[in-house]
Amino acid sequence: TDTTGWNSITFRTNCAPYPASALPLAEGFETWPSISFDPCYTATHNSSTSHSWPSLSTSSYDASNGNKAVYLYAPATGYCWFALPAYEIALNQLQVKFDCKILSRQLVVGAMSDPNDITTLDTIAILDNNDGEYHSYTLPLSIYEGTNNYLAFVVYGANGERGNVYLDELVLENLPACPDPINFAAVATGSETAVITYIATSDIASYILEYD
Repeated sequence: TDTTGWNSITFRTNCAPYPASALPLAEGFETWPSISFDPCYTATHNSSTSHSWPSLSTSSYDASNGNKAVYLYAPATGYCWFALPAYEIALNQLQVKFDCKILSRQLVVGAMSDPNDITTLDTIAILDNNDGEYHSYTLPLSIYEGTNNYLAFVVYGANGERGNVYLDELVLENLPACPDPINFAAVATGSETAVITYIATSDIASYILEYD
């Protein structure tokens, strides 16, 4: 056989969707190698420059627990994203919990049909508490009405500002029977009263609100 001009090419196809029985997914990244990501996760960017973001930080200062966290950095005109593996269950039957520290810009949580193509992203939530401190979030994905099955975390740079976000203590699990509402806000407060708004994440008609 004439092999003149042939080249060897190495490539990897997407991992097959995990069965629903593999849930919950609980990942603090402590067992991951310091220079690489699990191959069933997607960590990439759009920048033409040679860099390695997203990356795995190995500093306890950057982690909410332990010594490792995912670092998402986007230059002022770029973006990067970190996508989880797909599961054989619709995303709107799940909820995600995670800790994140936003140093600048914001974190977009969304769903992709192709984890390698940012144009397939449906935005589910935007977090913009960029005070540089870690905060814990619980996001019931029942609010998502699409069919994409790769949960993704995206950071964009814009208006001359870079995006800097750390992500840690990630849990993807089945949606509980009574998922928490999201986006609580006090829109009017008095000495003895307050008007509270929220976004419902299920068909539950009422909630009990406690203030401590």
